[in-house]
Amino acid sequence: MTHLKPTTRSQATGYFKAKRNDQEFFNSEMVFASRSGKWIVIEAHVNPGFPDGMSFELDIDEATPGGEQNFVREGYLRSVKYYSGSMMQSAYAGTFTATLNNATKRYQLTFNLKFYSPDNLEIEGELDITG
Repeated sequence: MTHLKPTTRSQATGYFKAKRNDQEFFNSEMVFASRSGKWIVIEAHVNPGFPDGMSFELDIDEATPGGEQNFVREGYLRSVKYYSGSMMQSAYAGTFTATLNNATKRYQLTFNLKFYSPDNLEIEGELDITG
């Protein structure tokens, strides 16, 4: 499957937070939203360009229904990637709940996902943005 380049990208208003082991480790208001066909691409950054920089990138189908769902790669929530320093980890299992209002461009998402990593990383995340 080809990943299309986003056609428009704008800074969103809102936040993206993440916790592991009940400790918040990521809290960003530097969030961007873009569209690539039916996909909403959301990026969030903390300390970009620095060695301790972190970011998340996720792709979600604009037609994602509400309610809790199982995460299936290439499904409604196509992918979730976590970058820390020079490492990238990709989600492979878990659950998520999305509320997407495409008319107002308000996107809300919570997730509890497992990531490929040596330490079996599990991340609980929340975002609420307009953009």
